Amino acid sequence: MSWERIRASAKRVVHSTFAREATYLAPEAGATPVAARIRLHTKFLRYGDLESDGFAQVIDDVNQVMVDSGEIIPRQHGVIEFASGPKYRITNVIPDKDSEFWTCEVQPA
Repeated sequence: MSWERIRASAKRVVHSTFAREATYLAPEAGATPVAARIRLHTKFLRYGDLESDGFAQVIDDVNQVMVDSGEIIPRQHGVIEFASGPKYRITNVIPDKDSEFWTCEVQPA
């Protein structure tokens, strides 16, 4: 089995394990919400006053979602709402021609 097939299989397992139920609403007026399983990635970046230089420390959150392009094709300004409640607006879509999973940068809606 080739490295690419092993990697694709591992990505599929990770996605099926960690994806959560959500709906995707395309940015067009009158679009119908589409059910999908989507992974949310959140990390916090801390910067500022790391060496006591006298300016405030800032904590910034970076949110990304991973979508299965076989379920939906995400577009900028689309909205993703997870069944558990959080809602995010897509600010940037990063298609991956080598993978069925696309990364989207999102902000809370």
